[in-house]
Amino acid sequence: MHFSIPDSVEVRGGDTSYLIYNLYVNGNFHCSLRYRQFLGLHEQLRKEVGTGNLPAFPPKKFLSLTSGQLEERRCRIEKYIQTASQNQDVAKSELFTGFLRLAQHETSAEPVSKRSLDVYLPNGHQMMNVDVWNNASTSVLLKIVAEELKLREDFTEYFGLYINRKEPDGTWIVVRKLEEYESPCISIKWLNRLNEDHRIVLRKCSWDLSVDNMIVEDAVGLFLIYVQTVADIENGWIMVPREILKQLTSFQSKGNKKDYVMTARRLRFYGYFKFPYCHIESPLMNEITVYVGNKELVVVTPRREEIVYKISRMKCWRITLHHEIGGGMKAEMSFEYLLSKDKLEWVTIASELSVIMALCLKEMVADFVAHDLAKQHPQNPSHIGVQSVRSMLYFIRRDGETVPLNEDIILGKPFSNGNRSTASGSSNSSPTISTNGRASSSNPSTPTTSLSRNGSSDFQPSMGVTKRRPSSSSIRHHQNSIINSNDNLFLENSAFAGIGDDDL
Repeated sequence: MHFSIPDSVEVRGGDTSYLIYNLYVNGNFHCSLRYRQFLGLHEQLRKEVGTGNLPAFPPKKFLSLTSGQLEERRCRIEKYIQTASQNQDVAKSELFTGFLRLAQHETSAEPVSKRSLDVYLPNGHQMMNVDVWNNASTSVLLKIVAEELKLREDFTEYFGLYINRKEPDGTWIVVRKLEEYESPCISIKWLNRLNEDHRIVLRKCSWDLSVDNMIVEDAVGLFLIYVQTVADIENGWIMVPREILKQLTSFQSKGNKKDYVMTARRLRFYGYFKFPYCHIESPLMNEITVYVGNKELVVVTPRREEIVYKISRMKCWRITLHHEIGGGMKAEMSFEYLLSKDKLEWVTIASELSVIMALCLKEMVADFVAHDLAKQHPQNPSHIGVQSVRSMLYFIRRDGETVPLNEDIILGKPFSNGNRSTASGSSNSSPTISTNGRASSSNPSTPTTSLSRNGSSDFQPSMGVTKRRPSSSSIRHHQNSIINSNDNLFLENSAFAGIGDDDL
């Protein structure tokens, strides 16, 4: 996960005011949090993973901070969340993902309720309409979809939920993968508020093509892979020679799904993700297309020439996001590539899809390393079924109330007032965000829940007195308009260590 906090907003309520920090995850606005909410997360993480496995957190101050000190705190919180999330014990923990999910829901200001969501197949056909709690995680929605489809439970892990966006030319592109730290209901609603057409799509997410051999033996699994393969061919993701196209057309007319998939598996770019509208640092190229899959990243030039980068030769990679004053953002993915035995070179690809591109690389490396470890170190049967003792986890609201990170909250069952604990007193009215000197108040008749007291769901992260970071002289593109260039954190490639002379 890539985190950034490009700005903060001053919130005023009654005689009090405080700052909230706008947190972006993987380039998308996710939530707004107070300092004490980050502090509460840090204190719990110390108990879960140990202080030695966490970076230093900016200390609490008892006196008012100057503008310079507030800016320093914002930078340190951003650095903390970036560094802490590099620890997989933190990033994949129930505490961390649950905290982010409830923070997103609190920011949305929506009461806990069930919402109707449309889920589509890769070919654009609506697969089903499901009712799900608006604070439910991605895994909850995926489980509901799999059960409705009657997909084998052990095959569910090979599929994921993605967000596709419709382009001006009518094509659809994959812009992101829904993750466990977010609520699909809120994420898709916020994206569609931008007057763009987004939809949730079910796709196979496993990078190991050998699992297809198992999945196609199941009727539902075969149907899903078949529909995805047909859609990828029709959308130009998979290159099909004319003679093979005739075979596929014959299989399709006869309803022979399995032979269709098995034949398509031999084609170039089967099982890859396609990312159009990219640019690479080269005077000889303009717009390029990037394919990611089968343990490689492939750059296809306008002349249809292919430049192949093997993931086993990528020493590390990083994401750089440039937040602009007008609210726009430029993204780049860079990786250090082993060209020859003693020569490393940086390759930079500029694209709004840089984040999902890097996440695809990360998933491929994880699959690659896990596959090797499974062969070298078979699972110890003595560890099967052993579970650790769970400690009580909680989420601190902006008003100081604590909400348990337990099953009742995830499923949307509101707690009674008597079951809540208060960290620093309770407030009878929600604070409001100052907009151009005017204050708005929440409706006192709005029913309260354990997560939200405001019935409004139209939260705008740009509202209020916004404090942005100054321009950085190290930024190459549109230097005068960019307010943030962050993430000097490198993701080391654990598969790189296995490179030998034979790989070159």
